[in-house]
Amino acid sequence: MVKNYLIKFYTPEGAGLVKNIKAESQSEAKSMIMQEGYMPVIVIPNIFLDILRPVRNAGMKDNELSVFFTEFCQLSKSTGSVVKALSYMNKENKKPFAGGESKLFYPVKWLYYNHKQSKSKNRLKLINECIFLLDKGESLKEIFVLNNFEEIVISLLDLADSTGDYPQTFLKISEYFGAKNIYR
Repeated sequence: MVKNYLIKFYTPEGAGLVKNIKAESQSEAKSMIMQEGYMPVIVIPNIFLDILRPVRNAGMKDNELSVFFTEFCQLSKSTGSVVKALSYMNKENKKPFAGGESKLFYPVKWLYYNHKQSKSKNRLKLINECIFLLDKGESLKEIFVLNNFEEIVISLLDLADSTGDYPQTFLKISEYFGAKNIYR
């Protein structure tokens, strides 16, 4: 999987520079900067950039994506609108303990909820970004390109844009990620 790496290096003139490089591993990032003729001093994972902009498929795992697109398929079919489907998916993530319940009395529930929230962080980010950019007039394909989705997803969304059959496309994407997860 391609990741972001921060590399500090010096130019022949002695100026210290920092650059972000996308690579499979730390050693690959190091060799890439050496091919440019620079000697790297420090190579570290750029976790900040990975958090702000996930590297691949909106930062979600294959099985999470399979579930996401299955829901997307069912909701867009029943509501008849991609934006309405996204709005419903966004409303599902409500805090379970809205009242005055103390964390101390429900430690197991809170731990489970926090774990669930951290797992759904990228999903929520993608849904909110989709809603925001669709409102601005962007296409779903453009949004998924921005989130570094795989080529097959982007080409299927191209097809959906031309035919208007989004539910069927989401189902195909869901099956694709489901199959990938099985054979891994």
